[in-house]
Amino acid sequence: IQQRLVLLGHSYGGVLDQEISKLIHTEHLILISSIKAKQEKDIGMNFFMRVFPVHRLVTQKMITKSFKNWGPKHGYKTAEAQQVFLEAAARHSNYYYRWATTRIFEWASEGVDTPITHLHGTKDKTFPFKRLLPPVLAVENGTHFMVFNKAGMISQLINHTLRQLHDPRYD
Repeated sequence: IQQRLVLLGHSYGGVLDQEISKLIHTEHLILISSIKAKQEKDIGMNFFMRVFPVHRLVTQKMITKSFKNWGPKHGYKTAEAQQVFLEAAARHSNYYYRWATTRIFEWASEGVDTPITHLHGTKDKTFPFKRLLPPVLAVENGTHFMVFNKAGMISQLINHTLRQLHDPRYD
C-alpha cells in the first residue's frame, strides 16, 4: 500500500507544514487559521514589526498578563477556552515566543507547490480573513481559536477534505 502524506497545521503549525512540504513529498496540506503568503499577514506583521521590532521583546509574562485585554477579542471567550490558552502559554519559554514571532514575521512563503485546503474563520483577528488569498474555505464567525470552540465543524471539514483526497468517487 502506497503511503500518502497529508499535513495539517493550525496557525504557526500551518506555516511550518508548508516548509516541511518543501523537504518531504506531501500530497496535501490542510491549514487552519493560518496563512499561505506574506501578503496575508496583517499590517502589524508586514510593516510595524519592521519599523518597531517589538517581537524581539515578547515574553511569556507579557502574553499571559495582557491576555485578559486581547484574549476575548481573539475568540477565547469562555473560562474554559481562556484556561486552555493560559495553560498552553505557560508551557513555552521566552526564547520560544521570541523565536516564533520572529520566524512568522520573517516568513515569505516561497516555493510551496503542494495543494492546500485552507480553513479560516471570518472573525479571526490574528490573521484577518479579509487579507487571505484564494482558495480559502470560510468558517462563518470562526475565530483563531475555532479549533476549540467550533471543533465539531472543523472536524467535519477536515474529514470531508480527507475523503475527497482518498476516495476515487470524488475525482
